[in-house]
Amino acid sequence: MSVHRAAAWALSASLVLVGLTAAAMAAGPTVRIEVDARSVVAPAPPRVFGFSGNVWHVPEVFDAGVADRILAQGHLGITRVSLGDSIIEPSTDLQDIRRRLEAFPLNDFLRRYKAAGGRVLLILDGTPRWLSSNRDTTKVKGPDQPRFRVSPPTDLRAWSDVVEALVRHFNGKLGLDAYYEAWNEPNFYYYGTADQFMRQYYHSVLGARRADPHALIGGAGISEFLGGGTAAETRASEAEKVRVATLALEQRFFWREFLERAAKTPVPELRLARLPVDFFSWHAFYFDPARYYGIVVPYVRDALAKAGYPASTPLINTEWNIAPVPPYPEGDLNATHVDAAYAAASLIAMNEAGVDGQAFQMYVDPGGEGYYGGMFFVTGVARATFHAFTLFAKLRGRQVRATTSDPWVKATAFVDGPTTYVLVASYVPTPKMIAETQSIADFLENAEFAGDVVRSGAVKSLLTGRGLPEAQARRAREIEERKRERIQASVGEASHRGRELTLEIALSGAGTPRSVTRLRIDSRHGNVFPEIGKVHRDLQARGAPDGGQEAHYSRALESAGLGQDESRAVLRALRAGPQGEGALSSLPAAKREAVARALRDARQQLANRHRAALAEVEASTASAHVDETSLEWPASGSMRVEIESQSVQLFVVNR
Repeated sequence: MSVHRAAAWALSASLVLVGLTAAAMAAGPTVRIEVDARSVVAPAPPRVFGFSGNVWHVPEVFDAGVADRILAQGHLGITRVSLGDSIIEPSTDLQDIRRRLEAFPLNDFLRRYKAAGGRVLLILDGTPRWLSSNRDTTKVKGPDQPRFRVSPPTDLRAWSDVVEALVRHFNGKLGLDAYYEAWNEPNFYYYGTADQFMRQYYHSVLGARRADPHALIGGAGISEFLGGGTAAETRASEAEKVRVATLALEQRFFWREFLERAAKTPVPELRLARLPVDFFSWHAFYFDPARYYGIVVPYVRDALAKAGYPASTPLINTEWNIAPVPPYPEGDLNATHVDAAYAAASLIAMNEAGVDGQAFQMYVDPGGEGYYGGMFFVTGVARATFHAFTLFAKLRGRQVRATTSDPWVKATAFVDGPTTYVLVASYVPTPKMIAETQSIADFLENAEFAGDVVRSGAVKSLLTGRGLPEAQARRAREIEERKRERIQASVGEASHRGRELTLEIALSGAGTPRSVTRLRIDSRHGNVFPEIGKVHRDLQARGAPDGGQEAHYSRALESAGLGQDESRAVLRALRAGPQGEGALSSLPAAKREAVARALRDARQQLANRHRAALAEVEASTASAHVDETSLEWPASGSMRVEIESQSVQLFVVNR
């Protein structure tokens, strides 16, 4: 339940979604981009531009090319990893967690990512069944997680031991100096109270700092910026719903309460005057990036300062994309060049607003039918969004001032010796994004009216549909009408944007430009989605692993001397998860080393075969490649080029 949507005056904008098809052939505007190479903004590309993403269940294809392509990028950001899926949730006790940590398939990748300059963020997401206050294994509707995983621990000291084991492994043994995010989306996934959440956070801090006195821990990874409680509280009794709605109307959102309560909670065990919040994290889906970050980031900075934390506390957007999960309301935009444009525009907007880091949702699709959330299909084929991140990874040198005449066309520029980089992201938001962004803006702008609703005792009437007193109802209608007008104006502008526009790029202070290389992602370049059916058929024709994996492993186990029954046990473990070695404990000691080696070799053979097939198929598919063309800088001093209105361009200018 989204509480702020239940608060009458911000409710039902009867928005007629204006389609873009009718305007597709309309002439677009001319957008002027001015780059001043003498006006230095920052000494180097910001971390928020780094190649970043989420990993949940570790896909087989990760070691078949995906990890290598990530590590090959010139500028890494933050890799965020769920510890719940592979380590915490399936564990049977603390010792089993330690064993799973040793066998965690991402250990080597995370070490290499950190060594290459990236940062690692690990999510303390989920309670194991053996430690849960509710051991029900049925899945909760909505989060689609077993009840035990989303419930608080029954023993907080034991929970702190779990966190300690995790930090000792990743910070101590692997040397990651990682961020630790206390839970994932508590307003959606936490079936305890806010009090329980704060007590669990307290003990997470104790466990983390026992393992490493300098461990960085924060949160709260919220998904509903305006929400007023945990998942359990927003689905509780009527009285509890009224209380949570009251918190939201008073702008005491869950994340603000988290900050304020943490600031008032001393930690005598660590001789701290308050609970540390070493970074603040949240998630953002379905928003117009050109406006959204400029609205919420200053608000968060102000809330941090008011709670007593440094306003400069790192802000990390730990999940973002056009849309989180299917069915996508406006089509499979995530899978196309449109998501590449959205991602590029979002990165520039985050940097402009002062976001310190981000983790795109996600590196690889999770495998569900039509679930196009990642940079890579589940087969490892790269999508347009991957290519957008690679363009950012090419940026070098000092960041300099870049301005545009259109808010939906974002630009960033860098100077590195004789080379100037100008990256342009043109993204026209969908009607849903426009409406969602305006709703947040209006809610924050009308705090005084929302407070009046609370003070008049009308919250319960509001939630039960009985409405507001007449004076307040009239004011609510005025606010709603103004919001509707703003939304309709923006949607109308978007609908008439057209398929193409003209860029006019002016460059000053960098000498006389001579040659220009343009790299381009749009509907026809760097966008494999229209041909993905053929690409996947070609992968299979080249022998990429599909249904033959089990037979491959079976032959490997047979060569290691296992009998039929023993092989079946190991294969069952392989089907259950990525760590087939978990079945080795039941084997005779004399066979374990040979079987473990056979499994590793078999896995590597499959990965090598898939990597080779993938490289061949992508090399032979024209739409899989970013377009690269050479241009001449005109004598007029500014360059004009035609681009698609949903596209990403990188201009590499040499003098």
